[in-house]
Amino acid sequence: MKKVMLGFVLVGVLSSCTYNTYAAKQDDQLKSEIKQAELKENNNSLKDTRDKLINACRTVEDSPCIFTQRNGIDHFVLIYPNEKEMLSSKEATMNTAAAFCLSSMELSIPAQFHVALLYEKIVQDLNCSTDTWGQWYSIDEIKHN
Repeated sequence: MKKVMLGFVLVGVLSSCTYNTYAAKQDDQLKSEIKQAELKENNNSLKDTRDKLINACRTVEDSPCIFTQRNGIDHFVLIYPNEKEMLSSKEATMNTAAAFCLSSMELSIPAQFHVALLYEKIVQDLNCSTDTWGQWYSIDEIKHN
């Protein structure tokens, strides 16, 4: 009788282990699916943010920005009349640059962000992939290249 009871206990324990392993696999699969859905949602959000920035440049009359594609690289140019205006909008500039560059990098889109000062006729570039600002240079240099 003890052997029979021991057999039932043993079968119960083994069944429990099999069930728990199966349940753990289902949990891992569910977690993986949730993570993939979150990544997809995040990418959609980044794409929406990026698209809104680009569309604002293309559709708003007298927009303070230009979006263009050149040599397989997306260029977003934020234009200020002068240095004083740029400095007064520094936080907005940094937020726009961060949103454009982050979304471009996450979506694997080669991109550069630029700030142009019209009266001074100078430009500064932000390389999105290295997150570094270049030196100011003359707009005339762009015309010659």
